Amino acid sequence: MICFCGQKFKDQNGSEEQVASQGFMGASFLGGAQNGPSIFYQPLQTEGKRRPKELADPVWGRKILAFPVPYPTVMPLSEVRIGDAIIASVPGEPSIEVGRRIQAAMARSGATPARGIDFTVVVGLAQEYTGYYTTPQEYDKQFYEGGHTVFGKWSSDLIIQAHGDLARRLLLGKPDPAPGGTLPGSNIGQAPVLTGDGGHRAASRNNLSRESSACAPSRFAGRAAQLGRIGRSAVLSSPSSATARPAGWRQPHHRRPQARAPLPQASSCSSASQVERAP
Repeated sequence: MICFCGQKFKDQNGSEEQVASQGFMGASFLGGAQNGPSIFYQPLQTEGKRRPKELADPVWGRKILAFPVPYPTVMPLSEVRIGDAIIASVPGEPSIEVGRRIQAAMARSGATPARGIDFTVVVGLAQEYTGYYTTPQEYDKQFYEGGHTVFGKWSSDLIIQAHGDLARRLLLGKPDPAPGGTLPGSNIGQAPVLTGDGGHRAASRNNLSRESSACAPSRFAGRAAQLGRIGRSAVLSSPSSATARPAGWRQPHHRRPQARAPLPQASSCSSASQVERAP
């Protein structure tokens, strides 16, 4: 997992950078993009509007902050190896150049044919959605995508750095890095509740009761078979339409349904029913 928690880090060149701890849309987001404008595109003409260079912020760059967004600041980031390929996830929409830089960082970490890796694939919109990820150069132009890069100018650099580290660990067989945070509602780190029945019985602290799992499926299966048989009988016994038929038309012949064994009654199931109470 990766966290946009306002932390400082060093990029591949050793320069210190910092990301935001709260997502903010930029003014350029309001009008949409040229190929997907909103109703404000023409009257407001916000795309490309930005702060003067001398007023650039260390975190936000030249973005004119518009409003905060409730995107999560802790999100999954994964790499999966399948044969000679590694798939790298991005929790949003990366620009093409960000994807290339992720691949370059993975290659520097050893994801090359010499290590048996012929393909590195960057997949966006994976596991979470937190807006766009643009390069610092794209971000400072403050077109629509830069305005929708919500954690600041250096957001993509943190993603790129993390993927370089993940690729190195994956290829060397090293353990995952310590999580950058905890996902909302996550049960990571908590011991699973063991019921001893392979998960058929739901664990409950409220002592809720239910029928035995051995009984309920047979009852539902019998009911489903009964409904299916009724449906087939309805089709076979439906009268022909009274509308005029074309010349030469013949009434189709249907096979009569064969006799079937009687369906199990609910009583045969309920006799074996057991009421269980979860510990």
